Amino acid sequence: NTVELGEKGMMFTTDVAMKVGDQLVISFFIPGGHCVITRASVRYQNTKQSRSHVGVEFTTVSFEDRRALRDY
Repeated sequence: NTVELGEKGMMFTTDVAMKVGDQLVISFFIPGGHCVITRASVRYQNTKQSRSHVGVEFTTVSFEDRRALRDY
């Protein structure tokens, strides 16, 4: 579940264990049907009741994806 989404990163909840510094490849759709695919670095992690709240910073975002995120 995505909690927050911005041009430079996002916060979400997951059942997958992650730690600060982990590198990810993330893909998701924003309203309007645009698919964003980006590399990201875990900057925040907090686990409560087997659910992790994770904050990531996008590290590689194409110009087109950045524009779609900005317009969102």
